[in-house]
Amino acid sequence: MKSLALFVPVLLVLTSGCVTRAARFDEHAFSAECGNTLRCKVTYADRVQIDETESQPPRSLRDDLFTRSWNGQSGIANFPGPAIVSWRSLDGDTHEAQIDMSSIFRDQIILHADPVEEVHDGRSYGDPVLLLVVNDRTLRVYMRSIVSVLSRSGSGIVTRHDSVLAYTATY
Repeated sequence: MKSLALFVPVLLVLTSGCVTRAARFDEHAFSAECGNTLRCKVTYADRVQIDETESQPPRSLRDDLFTRSWNGQSGIANFPGPAIVSWRSLDGDTHEAQIDMSSIFRDQIILHADPVEEVHDGRSYGDPVLLLVVNDRTLRVYMRSIVSVLSRSGSGIVTRHDSVLAYTATY
């Protein structure tokens, strides 16, 4: 049973009488990560992204999930269909879900950790990476992008990797 669905809206921001537009994307990369499951399979863009069988002992999510590189399929045109997820949570229950990326990212706008007005020229570098995380009974979708932001110390522009939660559902 779904108990929570959260969407993060990102729209136009009005500042000082001018409109700052968030960067849009036409392609993306995709990666999947499973933790605290007895079995887990994620298929997206006609490709099995991860397939962990029950013969493997359950493992926790990696501590470095948001600091390491997200390897996965790149160059995916927006949006080839839902991510198909099937897994067994630690309590033994079996779950299946279809996560519609086109609905989550319907505006095709890069998500940022900071307000859009702090992103230098609304720029993002390269295609964003969408990460689907299965953690026991919870699914989350994150977006990571490389952005230039105005330094809070006033020393200029710095480049950062933002990882932003875009969707969550508990089963």
